[in-house]
Amino acid sequence: MIIDRVIPLLLEHGREVTSKQIAEAAGVAEGTVFRAFGDKESLIEAAASAFLEGRHRVDLEPDIDPQLPLADKLRTLVDGMRHRVRDVMRMAAVAGHRGPGLGEAQRLRFNAMIAAIFDGNRAELRIDPDELGDYLRMIAIASAIPVGPRQFSTDEIVELLLRGLVHDQPSGA
Repeated sequence: MIIDRVIPLLLEHGREVTSKQIAEAAGVAEGTVFRAFGDKESLIEAAASAFLEGRHRVDLEPDIDPQLPLADKLRTLVDGMRHRVRDVMRMAAVAGHRGPGLGEAQRLRFNAMIAAIFDGNRAELRIDPDELGDYLRMIAIASAIPVGPRQFSTDEIVELLLRGLVHDQPSGA
């Protein structure tokens, strides 16, 4: 419970979070925090590891209605993935290390979930829904990393996904 409460504080304040803030967020006395974790650094490391490994929450998989229009599903998914990537990068910086890579079993599970959500859009997609998860993960990661003053909105990314970079060409062009 303490770890679940400290994660948002670490994302907001980083290592500057105080033991008082931690105790207040967890609804316990500061002494309880120290008895459970020994010191603040141990708690930060435990919380960062739990976050980066996805152990602190069960809702990492988006709850997207497969009946929604394609654009709405993409918008919800891209927005959620971009936020998750930013939070992982922020937490990795707090912890002083990179987040864990996505294991093959996790990648396959994620891709299967995405395929199920977008299976009803199979005829609209140029990409097989079974491969869509890899593309969306690449775009979410790339779009979460600032590369200059121009930051793209979720709507701009979804528009690019839906329309591409070029105008429709007549057949044979």
